[in-house]
Amino acid sequence: MTEKTVICNSPGHFVHCRGCRLEGKCPETAEVLCAIEMDDRVIGVISMVAFDEEQRYRLLGKKETLLEFIHEMAQMLVSKIREQAHIEWVKQFNSLVETTLNSINDGIITFDNSGRITHANLVASQLLKVSNNQLLSCNIDQIVTGRNIVEFIGAGNSIKHQEHIFPGSPPVHCLISLKPICSGPEVTGGVLSLTDIRDIRTVVNEIIGMQGHTTFESIVGESDAIAQLKQQAMKIAQSDSTVLIQGESGTGKEILARAIHSASDRGRGAFVAINCAAIPEMLLESELFGYEQGAFTGAKKGGKQGKFELADGGTLFLDEIGDMPLHLQVKLLRVLQDRCFERVGGTRTISLDIRIIAATNQDLEEKVRLREFRQDLYYRLNVIPLVIPPLRERRPDIPVLGRHFLLSYKIKLKKAVVGFSQQALKLLEAYSWPGNVRELENAVEYAVNIENGAYIRETSLPGRIREQSRQTRSLKEKVRQYEIQQITEALNRYGWNAKGKETAARELAISLPSLYRKLMDTEPEDGKITIQAPRPDKEKSLLKPKPRRQ
Repeated sequence: MTEKTVICNSPGHFVHCRGCRLEGKCPETAEVLCAIEMDDRVIGVISMVAFDEEQRYRLLGKKETLLEFIHEMAQMLVSKIREQAHIEWVKQFNSLVETTLNSINDGIITFDNSGRITHANLVASQLLKVSNNQLLSCNIDQIVTGRNIVEFIGAGNSIKHQEHIFPGSPPVHCLISLKPICSGPEVTGGVLSLTDIRDIRTVVNEIIGMQGHTTFESIVGESDAIAQLKQQAMKIAQSDSTVLIQGESGTGKEILARAIHSASDRGRGAFVAINCAAIPEMLLESELFGYEQGAFTGAKKGGKQGKFELADGGTLFLDEIGDMPLHLQVKLLRVLQDRCFERVGGTRTISLDIRIIAATNQDLEEKVRLREFRQDLYYRLNVIPLVIPPLRERRPDIPVLGRHFLLSYKIKLKKAVVGFSQQALKLLEAYSWPGNVRELENAVEYAVNIENGAYIRETSLPGRIREQSRQTRSLKEKVRQYEIQQITEALNRYGWNAKGKETAARELAISLPSLYRKLMDTEPEDGKITIQAPRPDKEKSLLKPKPRRQ
């Protein structure tokens, strides 16, 4: 390894033979050794040995020629080793590429400049529902029909995120991208990537929050009506039947629809909501069904998907369905019957896998009678009817909802409010709530913003709630409320301790026992107004008349 080439003409007596077990008695008669070098490193040795005088003569007599032969043999071995190492490297590289391509969520197909497919990953095979071997025996123009891909790529063109539908049963809807593979200035092939349109919708839905993510626990209420409604909705959640939710504005129809979606097998799919009354009639059709490129002036290049396509695999919520124009009701009826539709300006029929939940605050039966709503569509929608009762018909839910919203807004607005005074709670329970739960939530938010104390008082509630209460209260109640207001203001000035109450009573020209009695008459059962009574000895001294001076 040091000298690279060694010629031993007297084996057993050579300088390097010292210490060998055959030193002095070696059976060899001569030996020639040559190191095998690769990349400035000795990786082995070639040795030629003679065991008799004739072989010794041949070996040593032509040592120059022999050394040249041995060197050439060494180089040949090095080349073979390099080739084997390269083959192993190529195998490892191919395995790495194969693993990488199979780990990608998109389908990947590569092809040469003649269009012959050279590689296809597992996702591409699964998307196209074709075995890998079948793909490798195909030409790219057999996969992407409708254009000459080889000629297109040869000209240096590319495609980015273009819709394409591969024929099959059912057809495969994908976004495709196409890029050329170049070796210097020459195009040697191309790469086709396929993305399932459903995967894109799932990602988009997660980012923009189009999933339901609402459970039945989100529906707050303890009344029998709400408990029965939730129980009924839980039963029908697993079904794909169309649901019609009816109820006044603000009762929480969309929350119920989202809860049904989340509890169903479609819970991981999209929940797409559209308000049929909020979109102009001329735009509603394109919003629902989408449109093809050039369908009308100003149409987006490449067309646009509608709400039906976005909801594929999930749930479409049609809010305010009673305001849908009659001509669109016909198209909606076909979707409900056949689960397919065509885009505006398109001829291709698109199949759907969706569940439809509709909602309205109108009397659809009356609209059918007045010929403002199609009777056949009404019966198609009204497969499973759910009716949410107005808040005034489930008054036990008012304090429950009030506390729920109070907790939410005290955290959001960073206020120290912890509850309602008894009088404020009575006003909330007595109010008619024409805006239902939405109006109650807004009223609580308003009160939390206004109130500076620990409990929401009557004066912190919106004026319309107090006004309705004043209109229904008797003269006695109004007088009593005025007295309490005056006493509270006085105690806020002088303090709620015994000394403060004594001073307030003196200012109001009433006795201290009268002040206590009036406060005790208004104190809520749960202790939301705290009255600090004076100590017994102090109280006696306050109540006991002072002796007259002689």
